[in-house]
Amino acid sequence: MSNVYVVGADVHKISTQLVFLNRFGKMVGKERIATDKVTEYFSNFKRVLIGMEVSIGSQFLAKELEKQGHTVKVMPAGKIQGFYTGPKNDICDANAIAQAAMMDFVDGIQMKPDEALITQGYLKQRHLMVKARVALCNQLRGILVEQGIKLPKGEEKIIHGAMALIKEAKVSIYLKNLIKFSLKGIKFQKQMEEQLNRQLEEIAKKNEAVRTIQTIPGFGPINSLAFIISIGSIYSYKSGRDVSAFLGLVPKQNSSGEKIRLGGITKKGACYTRTLLIHGARAFVMHGMKFDKNKLWLDSIRIRRGYNKAVVAWANKMCRIAWSLLKNKSSYERILIPQIAA
Repeated sequence: MSNVYVVGADVHKISTQLVFLNRFGKMVGKERIATDKVTEYFSNFKRVLIGMEVSIGSQFLAKELEKQGHTVKVMPAGKIQGFYTGPKNDICDANAIAQAAMMDFVDGIQMKPDEALITQGYLKQRHLMVKARVALCNQLRGILVEQGIKLPKGEEKIIHGAMALIKEAKVSIYLKNLIKFSLKGIKFQKQMEEQLNRQLEEIAKKNEAVRTIQTIPGFGPINSLAFIISIGSIYSYKSGRDVSAFLGLVPKQNSSGEKIRLGGITKKGACYTRTLLIHGARAFVMHGMKFDKNKLWLDSIRIRRGYNKAVVAWANKMCRIAWSLLKNKSSYERILIPQIAA
């Protein structure tokens, strides 16, 4: 196939559908091979552009193909949707992937090194533990409501109330055992989360970029790691706004003609990283900005737009400052307002 310009690969667990296009976007061939034979298949293939969709194992496969000299473009599924021209099947999927790969305006994701992927695994494990712990607390509270027992909201209050119920004589032995099982599950998830936190903090201490941005108010070891892992190379962004836009911390547009309409944040990019950044920003706005130079600016936003928008505004600013520090290899100098004695 000497006239092949781009190959679209629709990768599945067992098999992979390949579609071959020429430089004019016309299909000149198609083939289905076993997924574990993809690297072997392309080892004897001429150097071409290979388009792939983000999926489990796509980064590993892309790295292996790049070692053979191929150019690999791994794209999110949302950017491929507009290139479908037929029914939903593997051949049409691979064709849409190939068509999208040919377009310069369709950006591919950055390939992360193995160390970054492992750190990302720690972050995802921690996120899973937090979700499981919250789910167990909510489930226990719901079970008790069905028994006419209402506990206040909040993990600590639920645990304290549940432990008090175990000591009450009026509660049946079966309900007490159920409460004990739930409390054991909550305790286990909390212990796992604490262990993962310690591991992430150790990784953060060894990362120079993470140590740099931790000087910015609102950045801690965990959300700093998530930020660095999510954005990849800092030189891929032209400005700090591009970083905040990538993480979905800029207003969503619904503009037409001369009418500009801005809504809430776009919620694109890494959802988990954005959540951690907003939590860090909220902690700063609630407790850390009392004597900070940004207090007047944040207070003006809070009065005009509300508390939550002030929090998101600081999360946006955190991203911009972090980009500037990493790009210029500088450090953040926090300026405090002198406290006036009463």
